[in-house]
Amino acid sequence: MTTTPVRQLCSPSATSGRVCRECAATFTLPDFIPAAIAALVRVCPSCSERHAAETSRRAIEQSQAVRLARWKQICPPEFLQTDPNKLPCQRQYRAVMNWICGHRGLVLHGPTGQGKSRCAWLLLRREYEAGRSVRSLNSASGLTYAAKFSESAKDAERWIERLSEVDLLLLDDCFKAKLTDSFEAALFAVINTRTERQLPIIATLNDTGASLTERLSADRAPAMLRRLREFCDRIAFT
Repeated sequence: MTTTPVRQLCSPSATSGRVCRECAATFTLPDFIPAAIAALVRVCPSCSERHAAETSRRAIEQSQAVRLARWKQICPPEFLQTDPNKLPCQRQYRAVMNWICGHRGLVLHGPTGQGKSRCAWLLLRREYEAGRSVRSLNSASGLTYAAKFSESAKDAERWIERLSEVDLLLLDDCFKAKLTDSFEAALFAVINTRTERQLPIIATLNDTGASLTERLSADRAPAMLRRLREFCDRIAFT
């Protein structure tokens, strides 16, 4: 059995005096590259780096396009084209956008029509574009929960867990409608679990503490309000 000497595998003729097929520049490969591999190289290092950069750019653009399409499925159509300059409460909008994602959330409260939900969705989009996972609930989410619970208790449990583990959760007017006992229990479980895990919640409310207490059951209202107050900063929209 004969072997090819290393000096032949990595000989100067195999690694030097090559012409790039794209820019026609002459280039030399390092001597340690085996001839079998060197024979496959047809472009110079500069062109190779350019290809790698273009491939990376296309991958980023594709990822951004996928996330944008996904965002259009997450965000309600009425909030997709919100113009921040047209929001009625500019000071509050700036305060919302100054929020830094951590373990503390935000409660945006005040009368309807002041832009609370629009501010919340603009913030959610910013965090989503930063790569964080997001989910939302609204005043109709009780029906979604009831449908899942009617299918199986396990489906409802998985629904609660997904809301409990996502990076950022938006509760947008969840308390506007009268809550069923089952959905209220599920909502309390989500809020309680997220505060225990130090995961932030963004909530929009028309209620005051007193009016919200009237909407909730007597045993859960104090505990739910305490958690929201303890783990969220409040911004009044007036």
